[in-house]
Amino acid sequence: MSSGLFSIDITNHKWICDNLDDPQDLCSHGHVTLRYGSRILAEDDVTTSASALMLMRSLENDHAPNPKGSIQLLPCCGHTMWPQESSNDVLLLGCPSGIDLMRKGDIDAAYAFQFLRF
Repeated sequence: MSSGLFSIDITNHKWICDNLDDPQDLCSHGHVTLRYGSRILAEDDVTTSASALMLMRSLENDHAPNPKGSIQLLPCCGHTMWPQESSNDVLLLGCPSGIDLMRKGDIDAAYAFQFLRF
């Protein structure tokens, strides 16, 4: 791995009840490891489906950690989604736990990282 390469690895991908399909659980979960080069920046269990949505949103819009209300880039939970009538988007809500990082500027440029664990 390159010394400047940012990567996100997902392992132990599952439903909340491990391998049992729970019709009430609409989110996928897994263990996420964030790396910059060979250095592990953070790792935790997160809701991977909500994380994927938040990471896709960050491709077009900067994301800054906000401990007072916005959902994290890698949230522990993403248990509530409300369709937004004014767009094709959803309002995603979860618990206050998770891993957050700042994503700012051109996606091809070097990232400035600011990690918060709630």
